[in-house]
Amino acid sequence: FWAEDTRPLSAHVLASELGHMQNMVLLCIAFGILASAVGDELSIPGRWPMDMASTLDKKAVVIVGGPAMGGGGKLDLVDIDTFKILKTADLPDHQSASSVVIVPYKASARGAAVVAMDTQMIGKPDAIYMVSLEDSSFGSMIWTWAPPRDHGHLFTDMNAAVATDASGKYIYLGSGSSKNVDIRRADAYNNRWWLHVLDITGSGPQLVQTVELPSYTAKSYYSGFGVFPSPDGSHVLVNSNMAGVDGSPIVLVENAASTTHAVRNITTLHKGVLSFVNVLAWDAEGKGFYADYSFVNSDKTKMTQVHIHSDLHGNVTASAEPSALATRVEHEYYGKGYVTGETVFYPTYSSFSTVQGLVAAFGTADVADQSSNEHVAFSYWPKAVTVAGGKLWVAWQSMDKATVNRYSLAVDPKSHIVV
Repeated sequence: FWAEDTRPLSAHVLASELGHMQNMVLLCIAFGILASAVGDELSIPGRWPMDMASTLDKKAVVIVGGPAMGGGGKLDLVDIDTFKILKTADLPDHQSASSVVIVPYKASARGAAVVAMDTQMIGKPDAIYMVSLEDSSFGSMIWTWAPPRDHGHLFTDMNAAVATDASGKYIYLGSGSSKNVDIRRADAYNNRWWLHVLDITGSGPQLVQTVELPSYTAKSYYSGFGVFPSPDGSHVLVNSNMAGVDGSPIVLVENAASTTHAVRNITTLHKGVLSFVNVLAWDAEGKGFYADYSFVNSDKTKMTQVHIHSDLHGNVTASAEPSALATRVEHEYYGKGYVTGETVFYPTYSSFSTVQGLVAAFGTADVADQSSNEHVAFSYWPKAVTVAGGKLWVAWQSMDKATVNRYSLAVDPKSHIVV
C-alpha cells in the first residue's frame, strides 16, 4: 500500500495531502481496498470528457466533451489496443458535447458519431450533429438537427441525451421545459417533455415523429436525465425530473418509431412518496431495467437508497442497498450505465462530499454491489463508463485535469479498488 506514495503522482492517487491520506487509510482498513490496481491512464488535455462510445469495428473509442463552463469542445479517437489518441478535432460550431452514439454511415468501418451538444451558447440552439470518423475527414460535420424551440431544451444533466436503435436506423432524442404553475410555491413546477424520433438512413435526418410524454408536476424544475432504448431498439425509456409529485419521472414509449406507438408511465416501489429515480440501463433481455431509487420515509426523517431491477410495469424483481464503500459518496449526479456480462457499471459523484467520485458496480441478478469492480476517488468525478477491449474505461475529471483510465475487470469479490 505505502509503495503507492513512491510512484509518480497520477490523477487518481488519493493521498495528495495528509487529510486525504488518513481517509484512504481508513478506507483501506475498513473495506480492504486494493490500492495497487490503478489501471492505465490517458491524459485528455484542456477539456472535460463527458461521454464515450466504441466505433462499429470495435477498434477505437470515441470521446467527446469540452472545457468547463464553455464551448470549444473536442472529438477524440483512441486506439483500443495502444490506448493512444489517434485523431483529435474541434466539435462543430465551437460547441461542447454532453453525449455521443455511433451509427452506421455509408461504407465506413468505424461508422459516424452523432453528438448531442450542451453548450447552450447565445445564438446557438440545442442541437445534435453527425460528424465523420474517417481519417481524411475526421470531425467534419455531415448534418445537424435541432428540436423546435417550443419543445424546450435537450437533456444535458446526464450523458444520455441521444440514443440509437440496434440497427442504427433511428435516433432518439429527448427535450423538455418547465413552468412554475404557482409563484407562491417553490414545489409546483409543471414539466413538459418530448421524445423525438429521427430516421438517419438518408442524406440527412428525417423527423419520423415527436411524441409528447405525459406532463407532470414536480417539486423542482424540469431536468432531463436520459433516453434509453431497449436492446432491440423498439421501445424507449425516458427518465426526466427526479422528484415527481403528480405523475411519474419514468415513461415507456413502446414501438417508438411506429405510428401505433403506446406511451405509459412507470411508477416503481413506493407510490405517493417523495422519490428520486435514475434509470441506468436496460437488462440484456429487454424485459426490464436497472435504476438507483431513493425515497423518503413517511415521517420524512430518512432517505433510503437502493439499486433495483424493475420490469416494465414497475414491479421490482430485485433490490439491494449500496455497499458501505459506495455510501461514502453522495450520489448527487449520475452518468448512464453500461451492462457487460453479469455486471452493471455506472458513474456517480458529488460536488461537496469528502469522497467525491464513485464508479459503482452491481450484479445483474441480485443487484448487490460488486466491490471488486468499484472505484472511488476524493477529488475526481467519473463522468462516463464503457467497456472496450475487455477492460473498463472510465472518464475522470477534476477542476484542473481530465483523464481516461482503463481497468481490468476484477474477479476477486473481496477486493476493493482505489483509483
